[in-house]
Amino acid sequence: MRTSKHILPISMIFTITVLQFVSTELFSSMDDLESLVVTEQEVLKILRDLRNRENLKLDAAREYAQQLRHNSEPGMDESKRAENIFRHPINAFHFITHHTKTWEALREGLRDPATRDSLAKIQDLKNSTKFPDDEDRIGTAHAFWRLQATYKFHPKDVLNGRIPNTRPTPPFTAREAFIVGQKQAQDSNFLSALQYLETAVERYHEENVLRPWHGGRLVELLDWLQFAVWHSSRNASRALEISLMIQQLQPTMENLEHNIKTYTDYRANLTEEQRAEVDLPPKEYKETAEDGHYERLCRGELNVAPRMHKHQRCYLEDYKNPVLLLQPIKTEVAHVDPDIFVLHDVFLDSEIERIRAVSSGVLKRANVISKGTTGQVTSSRISKTAFLADSRDPSIASASSRSGLVSNLDPKNAEPLQVNNYGIGGMYHSHFDFFNDPDGHGLHLIKPDQGDRMATFMVYMTDVEVGGATVFPRINLTIYPEKGSVAFCNISPSWDK
Repeated sequence: MRTSKHILPISMIFTITVLQFVSTELFSSMDDLESLVVTEQEVLKILRDLRNRENLKLDAAREYAQQLRHNSEPGMDESKRAENIFRHPINAFHFITHHTKTWEALREGLRDPATRDSLAKIQDLKNSTKFPDDEDRIGTAHAFWRLQATYKFHPKDVLNGRIPNTRPTPPFTAREAFIVGQKQAQDSNFLSALQYLETAVERYHEENVLRPWHGGRLVELLDWLQFAVWHSSRNASRALEISLMIQQLQPTMENLEHNIKTYTDYRANLTEEQRAEVDLPPKEYKETAEDGHYERLCRGELNVAPRMHKHQRCYLEDYKNPVLLLQPIKTEVAHVDPDIFVLHDVFLDSEIERIRAVSSGVLKRANVISKGTTGQVTSSRISKTAFLADSRDPSIASASSRSGLVSNLDPKNAEPLQVNNYGIGGMYHSHFDFFNDPDGHGLHLIKPDQGDRMATFMVYMTDVEVGGATVFPRINLTIYPEKGSVAFCNISPSWDK
């Protein structure tokens, strides 16, 4: 069975893939960031002590503390606070930016000898916890383009923290709008970049507390804006206007004279009619959604064949197993031939949190199997992964046992549980879970004493606010994640549809 994963927010899944002699896998989520939630409370305390003790009025410290308070709702425990932050992509992006760019500004503001002790304490905390870095920030900025293209989000909705069908979040700051706009301009998504960069300029002038943005950073923002204006519409007048603003702020900027000459000469060679056309206001951004079959399924725009409706039902299953008599499995038939089920309320939150804790720190970039290799990093699969043996922790052995119980398959014939972290905007394009795929890429991984994979048991370990679907392109089936539930499907090549 060909399946796909596209996760909008941060999402955890554990999957068990059963071999023809039966086998298992397991999937999980953004543990590196979630471990920061407790640490940042200590940072907040240090900043409060700093403010009370020395009554400093540093703009950078004030901004940093303000963002920490936003992530710290009173009365909410750390696990719920982490889930509240990371289940929404904009909140997660705020968090990553806060711990990269805003930290840089704070560090510069605390270089005074009187505040060096507070800076050292915070740096010690950062050294003892894995904090996001610039690579994480850039990757997150790139993810917003994937989310826009897949789910038809308008940049202005994202900028204002108003993604459809999700709870509102704080809008992007000027700095955050610039980060995403710059990345989209680098990737040649100029019309979308224009929306982010123009908003960044507007909000720059509104955010007087952002002192690190003054001077050179404003010039950098304007430089990327003129670049996006020129490449999105060839509006030489607007690009020239922005370049002249840069000239007033930083006359010696590299390539400035060349840009001004380019735009001036371009306008001079146009007829009045041509000039009037290119001098029109910036083009209105139009959704540039990927309208392939996979993307339409991710958006929930397609449905299974009508003939399947009569087979879709719910029932309680106990397999005549005494262990399940008092608590049978809540089973939903999603599809027949191939048989795909959704099993509800299989794992408790406490069990999931323990598995996530065990997987913390061992996740690595996921590979995709190619012919003759055991896997390679590719843009078709953006996630982190880890395999966990039953011997690693009692929670892993318990998860394997539970998976066998509710699937009615023997977990002794399963692969190790695999934990997958899809992060912000992570995804896995259409693929086969079994090794004997039509191209034969995974044949060398089939063990003679086990055979090929024959079933997948995928546990969703987080809820998401929108997106996050597992899709089956050949049968137009979309399954949405529900924490603690399971997608259980037959993936045998002999039954592939």
